[in-house]
Amino acid sequence: MSALSRWLNKLKSVGRTGSTYDGLDFIADDRLRRDERFLQFLSFGFVLDDRRSTEAMVRLVAAKKAAPDIFKSGWDKATPDERFGAMDKVLNEVIQDEIAAVGSRDIVLGVSGGFDSRLILHYLRRNGISPTTYTFTRNYDADCIRALAKRIPLVQFPLTGAWRFDDFYSHANREQDIVFMSRTAAATEIARAFPNRAEFHGFVGGTISGSHVKVPESPKWDAAKNRFLEKNNPIKLAHIAGGVDLLPGKSLLPADAIAFDDQLNFAYRQELRIQPRRTESDQAYRLPYADPRWMGIWLNRTAEERHQQKLYIAFIRWLNAPEMFDVSMSSDMTGFAVKQQLDATYTDRVGEKFAEHVFLSEAATRLRARQVYSNAFLDSKLAEAPTNRIARRLICCTEIVVGAGWFD
Repeated sequence: MSALSRWLNKLKSVGRTGSTYDGLDFIADDRLRRDERFLQFLSFGFVLDDRRSTEAMVRLVAAKKAAPDIFKSGWDKATPDERFGAMDKVLNEVIQDEIAAVGSRDIVLGVSGGFDSRLILHYLRRNGISPTTYTFTRNYDADCIRALAKRIPLVQFPLTGAWRFDDFYSHANREQDIVFMSRTAAATEIARAFPNRAEFHGFVGGTISGSHVKVPESPKWDAAKNRFLEKNNPIKLAHIAGGVDLLPGKSLLPADAIAFDDQLNFAYRQELRIQPRRTESDQAYRLPYADPRWMGIWLNRTAEERHQQKLYIAFIRWLNAPEMFDVSMSSDMTGFAVKQQLDATYTDRVGEKFAEHVFLSEAATRLRARQVYSNAFLDSKLAEAPTNRIARRLICCTEIVVGAGWFD
């Protein structure tokens, strides 16, 4: 029995009262039975691609082997200054190479409250580059950027929020990061404003340095799959859609080559969901953390060092960079704790208008016309939407992938 059939049978067995998914009724069952991609999307926010996943593993193995000796056999003998100095040297060289590759194009950088984009900003500025920055997120991120702007000069591009469904349809066929609605919308607006741009991204940064690493690492492939589902269930329907069963039954590589948790994070979440889609002819996106020199450092480090970005925070503290002011303010050595402290310090929240809110009513209208969900289900989700981000995502993202022709 296919995953889709199991899911539909489970839906039929769920009572029509008292269920979180009360009234979930796909009218277009025939179309869905032909294609399990919708199940994958509902479970993970992306559609599986074996070829891309395998290519990602080949790159990871090559990066792990290519790391300088200090990050393999010489790590335990090195002093902290030698370790951090080597990390600094590698990352600065990566950024210098990226700068050299962009030529005369406008350099653009999306900056959030996360450590990765701000570290790129630090190295760009160290090498004489003042990029045009933009921020599309809210609350903690907006607070952090306002605090950062008081410390260093920032050239901020103001996003207008003038977004259209047609923009999302075109994006959906080039990248699968559509559950992060504001990110996709911002990317469209930046592309219009800076057609001849080199856009730096912190892609891979948090995953490779440890923000997604749990300790201990999963010793079994099935355990790693369950962990992966915990982190990647954006519309909260995975337990109905049979998400774990949609992932491969066997690991791509042995655990001693690349840890099971890393295999899933890189081959699926990063490669299929987050990575900006670029072709050989489109070099607008610059991804310095995807450079094998930087990835090789972290793939040779232990889960304990990467857990909660402990080594990363120690390295950032050693840099003492103004762009990372909050790390200097915190006495804790984990990324989560640093963010918690900043979040408690800056509480001047600024309301922002997001695509999820802008498009919600229009998405529901289009879904009714397309007869994808029952009207009763849409009405229930619209009632939840003002305070429930999952309800907004379910409605908006379903309309985007259907409108983009994913399941035709």
